[in-house]
Amino acid sequence: MNIELESGIFIEECKSRFLCKVFIKEQEELCYVSSSLKLAPFIDLRGKEVLLTKNKGTGKRTKYTLYAIKTKESQILLNLSFVNKLLFTELSKLEGPYLGSSQIFSEKKISENLKSDFYIEGEKKIIVEAKGIISLNEVALFPAMKVERAVVQLKEFQKLLKKGFSVHYCLVLMNPAIKSIKLDKSKVDFYKGYRNCIKKGMQIFVYEVVGQKDNIFLRRNPIIEDSLLFDNEKRNK
Repeated sequence: MNIELESGIFIEECKSRFLCKVFIKEQEELCYVSSSLKLAPFIDLRGKEVLLTKNKGTGKRTKYTLYAIKTKESQILLNLSFVNKLLFTELSKLEGPYLGSSQIFSEKKISENLKSDFYIEGEKKIIVEAKGIISLNEVALFPAMKVERAVVQLKEFQKLLKKGFSVHYCLVLMNPAIKSIKLDKSKVDFYKGYRNCIKKGMQIFVYEVVGQKDNIFLRRNPIIEDSLLFDNEKRNK
C-alpha cells in the first residue's frame, strides 16, 4: 500500500476525542486522530516527529490525519483505521490458494451481539477479528485497554465455534520492534474467555506492520503466534 506523507512535530492531544495539534509547515494544525482511545496511555508523542496523511475532499474540519511516529529504524503506525485495510489486503492474497472462491465481507453482523471485522463465506465460514496493539516496549501487554467489549466478543465466539464456524483472532503489532506479547492474566474474564476459545479451536494470527518510506504492509510472526497458545494446543498445532 503506497501512501503520500507529510511530516510535523506533535504538540498535544485535544480534550475532544479524535483530535490533536501538530506543528506542520511552520504553523499549528488541528489534525484528526483515527482512534476512539486516547493515545497518551500507550505512547508519549509530545515533541516527537510524526507523519500525517492529507485528508481528501472538501468541507472537512481537519486538513490532516495522524498516521505514524518516526523512529530510528522504522515507524510506528498510529492510524488504527489502516489495520483493517492492511488486513483486508492480506486476506485477499489468501483467497485463491487457501480459501478457494470464498467471498470476504467487511463489518458483517454475525449475531445480535457480534459484528465481525471480516467474515469469509464459502466452504468455510470464518469470522476474522482484528486487534491493533500499540506499545513502545519490546514486550507488549495484551489487552492494554478496557475489555468489556472483548469479553462479550469471546463469549459469542465460543457459541459460534460450537456451531462449526472458524474464528481467526488477528493481533496487529503497530510497532515492528515488539518482540513478544504478554497476556494480562489480571483481566480474569478476558483471559478465561480467550483460553476457552483457544480450546474450542480459535486460531491466533500475529502480524507486524512494516513501514518502508511511503510503503506499508503486514508480515506474519509465527513465533509470537505460538507463544500465545497453551501447551496442549502447541502440541496439536
